[in-house]
Amino acid sequence: MPLLSPNDELSECTFDGSIISLAQTPQNPEYVLNSYLGGGSSGVVYSAQCMNPSQDPSPGRPAESDVAVKVLSPTGYRMLSTSHLRAFLVVVKGEEVREVGGVMEQVTSKNIWWLGNPHTHLIRTLLLQKESGTFTDSPRSVPLTAAIMVGGNLKELTLRQARKLWGLTCFGLDQAMFDSYLDSLDNNSSDTNGRSFGGASFSPPSVSAVEVRNVDTTVYTEQLGTIVVPVVAPKYLNYLRHRRLSGREYRHQSLVTPHQNILTIYKTLEHVTDSKSTTFVIMERGEEAFDRIRDGGEEESMKDWFKQVLNGVKWMHERGVAHRDLKPENLLFSPSSPDILKIADFGLSAMIHENHKAPATPDHTPTFMTPTPSPPPSLSLPKFSTPLPIPQQSPGSSSQNSLTGYSPVTGLSPLFPQMMIPGSPLPAFELPPSAPPPMPLLPSTATTLNTPPPTTLLPPTPVKRLTSVVGSPHYVAPEVTSNKPYDGRKADCWSLGVILFAMLCGSLPFGSDLRNCERFERFKKDRGDWIFEPYKVSDGGKRVVLGLLEVDPEDRWGVEEVGNDCWILGDE
Repeated sequence: MPLLSPNDELSECTFDGSIISLAQTPQNPEYVLNSYLGGGSSGVVYSAQCMNPSQDPSPGRPAESDVAVKVLSPTGYRMLSTSHLRAFLVVVKGEEVREVGGVMEQVTSKNIWWLGNPHTHLIRTLLLQKESGTFTDSPRSVPLTAAIMVGGNLKELTLRQARKLWGLTCFGLDQAMFDSYLDSLDNNSSDTNGRSFGGASFSPPSVSAVEVRNVDTTVYTEQLGTIVVPVVAPKYLNYLRHRRLSGREYRHQSLVTPHQNILTIYKTLEHVTDSKSTTFVIMERGEEAFDRIRDGGEEESMKDWFKQVLNGVKWMHERGVAHRDLKPENLLFSPSSPDILKIADFGLSAMIHENHKAPATPDHTPTFMTPTPSPPPSLSLPKFSTPLPIPQQSPGSSSQNSLTGYSPVTGLSPLFPQMMIPGSPLPAFELPPSAPPPMPLLPSTATTLNTPPPTTLLPPTPVKRLTSVVGSPHYVAPEVTSNKPYDGRKADCWSLGVILFAMLCGSLPFGSDLRNCERFERFKKDRGDWIFEPYKVSDGGKRVVLGLLEVDPEDRWGVEEVGNDCWILGDE
């Protein structure tokens, strides 16, 4: 599946709360939502039935009727009431929009009224300066609202009308330049109301000032003096910013699929109303691997699983994507191929190449590994029968259902529902009374790590240093919380080290906060075998774990080094 651009026109759909239909055929259900699987602050996931599965599987159409649908949190466009607009100052008058036979004609730029809210700080200041005689008439940018006159009443431009008028890219810029413009807004303005957008005072560094400023005009008003009138409403630019951010997960995931060890996205649909848009990500179902990884098992079986995760991470890094939230709850077994482990939840992912382009991807799921069935691992390690105390959720973090494999996609969130004791076995998970029954455990598989075809790799480009403090406690790399730029690939490798430790030992190596973890402080001074006590781990397994858990990211093993280790290759 090709990479989706940040503001691509997604296929529009209708949604009645349970049935999703394509906009052009609303009478024909495409997907029917069933049971709730889990979710976080970015959206919720449901099991669903595809009503028209493909007889000829393709990236855009699932071959199976059972799918998962992630309903992303809506991107809002809150409307102001007509009574509210009556108090606004008129900066520019537009032509009235006519209604013919009860149908409103299409809105054009000539119909737009630009209104200013007299209660905003900037406009209130201008009015006070006018009254006091300290007013200087130079062009000013103030927050303006776009409205239309219909039947003698002013109404704010709806989201549907704004999308038809301005589209999903603005100012006559191409997609790449407009994306750069939105990046600049994200980097240069912390104002979520868009008060600094759309005026002559702002020009993004990567877009020519002439290109942006020439589209704005000025108009003189008796009350406010000379005002800069934007071509695009600041509120709509703010909507595009948030829509772009909410789509990061499926855009990045589409860049790294199809791949045998990454959850496949089949299609992305969008339901647009006058005041919000909601995105539906149609993807393959997965069965959670949490319990099986938590309980541990035979080293060879755990190594087979880890090699599959490593293969998926290697693939995404070569395509310029860092996951940044690798943990057992984001690993799923494929129900159609129960020997295959897949990486899910790209909600915290980031691009790690400065100038990335979508690589050529095969038109079919490539076979990088040849799975051979193996018996389920024997569970020989002890586990707690009584849950440990549940920690209080930190502000800004999100809850998740650990049975589903679908985790929150923003903020720091704990992996397990119980407090971990470093170096101790993972506690047994107990279902809350309202939770659905766990999915059945499936056999594991033996796999071989192979290098993807070089023709699909990104060309060498500078690696972008990341700054966002995101991830999950217990799994986040120490440099991520250091308030310094970091390499997302090396942060993923630290998480891989913690996952492998959990697979081999059935416990976590460190506490949830490395900055206040005595065990981690000892580990920094003494990187010895004591960290694995009292568990029996082969020398090769220890070597790989310690290579991935190098505190200094410069010394930490990358996926290539891990993949070439003789323990991974089965040579020892």
